[in-house]
Amino acid sequence: MPLTFTLLLKLPLRHIRPLCKGNRILWCYLRLLITRDSANLRDLDVGGCLKVTDAGIAGLCVSVVNSGPESELLGKCKSIRRLRVYGSSVSREGVKLALRNLPALQELDVLTVHHLAEMHQADFMSQKLLDKPKYSLTVLDIPPRYGSYLYLAGSLELIAFLCPALTRVNVGSIGSKEERDLLSLSTLERLTELKIVCTVADILTFSGGLVPLLSVKGNSLTSLELLNLRPIPRFSTNIPILIKFCPNLTCLKLWRNSYTTTRWMEERMGTIQRKRIKLKNFKFKKLKKLTLCGEILTTDWICLLSSPSLTDIEIRSCDALTDHVLQEAVQSNEFNHLKKLDLFDCNFVTEKGIELFMTESNPLTEINLNCCKKLTKKDVDNWQNKAVEKNWELSVLFLPCESDDEDGEEEGEGEIEV
Repeated sequence: MPLTFTLLLKLPLRHIRPLCKGNRILWCYLRLLITRDSANLRDLDVGGCLKVTDAGIAGLCVSVVNSGPESELLGKCKSIRRLRVYGSSVSREGVKLALRNLPALQELDVLTVHHLAEMHQADFMSQKLLDKPKYSLTVLDIPPRYGSYLYLAGSLELIAFLCPALTRVNVGSIGSKEERDLLSLSTLERLTELKIVCTVADILTFSGGLVPLLSVKGNSLTSLELLNLRPIPRFSTNIPILIKFCPNLTCLKLWRNSYTTTRWMEERMGTIQRKRIKLKNFKFKKLKKLTLCGEILTTDWICLLSSPSLTDIEIRSCDALTDHVLQEAVQSNEFNHLKKLDLFDCNFVTEKGIELFMTESNPLTEINLNCCKKLTKKDVDNWQNKAVEKNWELSVLFLPCESDDEDGEEEGEGEIEV
């Protein structure tokens, strides 16, 4: 079947890689595009093409005059918005080449803050950035420290100036010494998605690094991911503060952080009985997807599970999740939108906790129960029978722990679909 105009808008080169080798595959496409409309090439994927090098990228976006019969094909694809080169032989210089010559580029899968810092650090230090053109980038990574990649103080201020269109930033190498740099992201008017990952070498604190940024920018965030924030008591993650500063989140991922509460929260919420009265002021009203791994305070569970718009809940390795917590959550939230419940290694949830969701009004369509020691195949059999009786469209996936495999073999398969 011949290539159509629609297909020319998005060219995943990996699917026809066996037909051509290296940079020549780009010239094959260019010959097709030049006879139609190369200006409509928006999405180019050469990921995994080891023979594609910096020369191939140059041929896409750098014009060459009087360089032979093929020169008219070069530099004609400046409208590319999304470029994927991971797994190819495109080097750091090739990435910079693409940045300089693709004015419409929004996403480049291997691009990091280090490329921009190397290109513009001297201009930044000499205050010459005002003369530099702005980039159209919408996504940018600050990877963890490794090898020659080290975060340079002031880099976030640099990218906030050069990339005003950023909507998503992934931060992986900010330590306590540079955490105030995060406030530079508050100037990004379109920022809606933020991911923070702490490593052993980079101890980012909640109050010193995140709170100043969230107090300014949290209201515009729709997605927030916090991973591995260190267990420093007064700097630990505080769920009520997240609710206060980020009321419009639709997606929240909390992965192996440490958590704490504050005196004002304790005074306002008091015991669990008093919390029920105050809970309406401490919930994410728009939150749809909640992902959590690791231990968390019981009071925080009540706040998180009280979010009325939840459609997808994933919880891993959390012994603080109990039947009692689920009972409290059900009393404050009817879960009218919940479609998927995924529990892994939650060893204090029994059939009573799951049974709370088995109601006529609950729209659940998928439950995944993986290595939860107090849940059994017999429990799943009971829910299977109930689903058949009620004519529910419900799928239950049950996987026992490895230590339970021998018992499971005697009873039958451990994986069950309702």
